[in-house]
Amino acid sequence: MERKISDIGLKTGFLSAKGIFDLLIAGAVYSLFAGWLYAPYFDSFSRLQFIVPVQGAAGAMGMYLLIYHNNKDLWPSLLCGALFGFGSFALVLGTFHPSVGVLFAALPWSCLPGRIYKAGKSRWSKALSLLLLILPVVSVIAFFKLAAICRLFSLPIQERLGIGNIASFFLPLHIKWLSHFPVSIYHIGAVCFIWGFLHISPKERIKLAVLLVICAGLGVFRPILQVSPVIWMSFALIGICMTAARGLGEFHGGVKIAFLAGLTADIFICASVMCDRLW
Repeated sequence: MERKISDIGLKTGFLSAKGIFDLLIAGAVYSLFAGWLYAPYFDSFSRLQFIVPVQGAAGAMGMYLLIYHNNKDLWPSLLCGALFGFGSFALVLGTFHPSVGVLFAALPWSCLPGRIYKAGKSRWSKALSLLLLILPVVSVIAFFKLAAICRLFSLPIQERLGIGNIASFFLPLHIKWLSHFPVSIYHIGAVCFIWGFLHISPKERIKLAVLLVICAGLGVFRPILQVSPVIWMSFALIGICMTAARGLGEFHGGVKIAFLAGLTADIFICASVMCDRLW
């Protein structure tokens, strides 16, 4: 007897015909955009830096899958995935050692198993579900532990978040914040996030608020377990992008089309301006 996906503890819509088609569209769009964004700087790239466009596309694709798993809606998933992979935070990380960009791009992917796996009633199934949920945090700690052992200075461990980093959420292109890891999903993305925050359930709102407070707290204080404080904001960005996609999905008709067009233009303009300043 043929077993269904749900029988083996998985819950996802990626394997439907529509899901696969949308996935191919997303992969093509991210690849083309990454090539267009970084092409003007290829002449100044070292061999190792050619991985930077791949990191952006891979991070965007991972974020796309996380969002698509929830809403099965191509365009909000596509654009908010791009906000993660080609947002200001990702672009700044791309100027450091490529290994930290690989870590950043891998984080949405490491979150996927915990989102997809459906825990059963057995103790082993619940234990596996818990392990999958903490996998992203364990991955970050393991990366920096390994980097310390190998003497790989991928990201300044002394760098911390300040009020300027938080303000950059609303001022993504303000050059004053560029050296301090701007945490932004650009202008229209911020509006979508606020709209999404207002439309999620109170329970989800509390969970997101707790996530943001924890990430901001870890980013402000001294390094824990030799992990660079700023990298914790990657988890905050995952929650922010997922909420922005929710907000974008709440719009309908002409308003939704206007926001989709505006967010697309916002990503193109802001990402290209950021790259000009960084490279």
